[in-house]
Amino acid sequence: MTIPPEPDSGGPPMSVHRVLEHAVEGGLRELERPARGLLLAGLSGGLDVAFGPMLMAVLLTLSAGSPELWRTILAANAYTVGFIFVVLGRSELFTEHTTLASFPVLERRASLRDLGRLWSLVYASNVAGAFASGALGAFILTSLGVARASAIDEMGYDVVAHPWWTILVSAVLAGWLMGLMSWMSRTTRQMIGLMAVVWIVTLTIGLAKLHHCIAGTAEVAMAVVLPSGRVGFGDALHFLLWATLGNAIGADNRIAAPQTTFASGDTIHASVETDGPARRLEARWTHLDSDQVVAEEQKDVAAGAQVTDFHISKPDGWPPGRYRFEVSQDGNPVGSSEFEVR
Repeated sequence: MTIPPEPDSGGPPMSVHRVLEHAVEGGLRELERPARGLLLAGLSGGLDVAFGPMLMAVLLTLSAGSPELWRTILAANAYTVGFIFVVLGRSELFTEHTTLASFPVLERRASLRDLGRLWSLVYASNVAGAFASGALGAFILTSLGVARASAIDEMGYDVVAHPWWTILVSAVLAGWLMGLMSWMSRTTRQMIGLMAVVWIVTLTIGLAKLHHCIAGTAEVAMAVVLPSGRVGFGDALHFLLWATLGNAIGADNRIAAPQTTFASGDTIHASVETDGPARRLEARWTHLDSDQVVAEEQKDVAAGAQVTDFHISKPDGWPPGRYRFEVSQDGNPVGSSEFEVR
């Protein structure tokens, strides 16, 4: 069982098996959130990510006449700002949860209906927030004189001026990278490492001008509301359809590899992450096929954000079959997770 740590809680990188369980538990918590909370967090995510395109418009205006290389680098770095705001604000973003919330479904711990509910609520609120924020941003930035309409039109037109198959394939690549970001962000417990992961991945998307359905919605919305721009609502819908499909495909393909299956000789880890008063944790590992307890352990945990590692190993190998890891707190069960040894 894993409860996510605070981003700056420190500690060594997690093994792939612990990262997977971390992601599954995180996905379950997202799937169980009430609709109102998802809608508000999704709206916030759309509003937050739009600040990247806004900053892009300002920098493209200020750098007018500069070499194209420098303008591209400036714009790509500005693009990352919106995603960093989303991560720091812990908002909901569709492309991240396309990956994260799929883990419990693949592990048969949640249904496709649960997943569809999360996707639809987060996606709808993300699009609404990004479009509203982008449209308002274009009006404010041009009124203040910090961004020219020509720079905004150029930015939006670059997003939509492609055939459907180009947007689709570009969005698949962006979705793959967002899935990679979601996975990599769970291998670090330090804020600086988390920010580095977000910056590297989203900078790659920005430099390559790949299509992200939510950030792109903000870019397109800014151009749509211009009185004499080249981007219309039809262009916006064309982009949104193919970018959404591509992002979802790319993220879903990214998560096919991880498994909760172990080899007989593996050392098997489980991390329990807690925050609050000091407590005692008791862990039990059971071979379900024979109903035999193979290991038990107790650990005292200090107050505050802590990550407690439990692990088992057997030099001559674990018997094949199904196992369960259970953890209790001060004698009360608080969670469990099943896995398989082959």
